[in-house]
Amino acid sequence: MNRALLLAVLPVLTLAYVLPSSLDDDPRCDSDWTYFDVTSSCYYVGSENNFDSAQADCASIGGNLTSIHNGFENNFVASLTEIGAKESTDDMTWIGLRYVANKWTWTDGSDTSYLNWMKGRPQKDTNKYACVQASILQDDYKGAKTQWNDVECNIKMRKYVCKKPAKF
Repeated sequence: MNRALLLAVLPVLTLAYVLPSSLDDDPRCDSDWTYFDVTSSCYYVGSENNFDSAQADCASIGGNLTSIHNGFENNFVASLTEIGAKESTDDMTWIGLRYVANKWTWTDGSDTSYLNWMKGRPQKDTNKYACVQASILQDDYKGAKTQWNDVECNIKMRKYVCKKPAKF
C-alpha cells in the first residue's frame, strides 16, 4: 500500500475502531453513570440538593453519596462536576462524608482513612457544620482546589455525586 493511501485511510480506520467504544455506555454501569476503573465503581452526578435529599436520591438509584479513598478518586470526582462551577460555597459538590456520633463517617459505611480537608477544616462546631462539600472549581478556590470543606447540611449544592459498585 502506498504511503499517501495509508495516510488517508489510517484516520478513518482509527475513528471506526475508537469512536464506537467511546460512545457506548459501559456495561458495568447503568445509563447516565460513569465507570472509574481505579475503584471498580460507577458514579452519577445529580443537581441542586441539600445533603439529606442528595443522599436519598442516591439511595433511590442504588448508591450513596460518594465516599473517597485516595487522591486518584478525589480528582476523578472533582473532574465529574467541574464544568460550570463558580467561586461560591454553595457552588461546590456534596460528597458522602458526615459528622455522626462524634466522628466523621461515609454514608456507605466505608473507612475514613483518606481525608482531604481545606486548611483550617473541619470547623470546631461539628454539630452545625456536619456535612462535607468538595471544592471542584476550575479556578483554585482559596488555594483549596479538590479539598474538602464542612458546611451546614441544609445548604443546596450545585451538584452531588453518587457512587455504587460496578456490575461484573
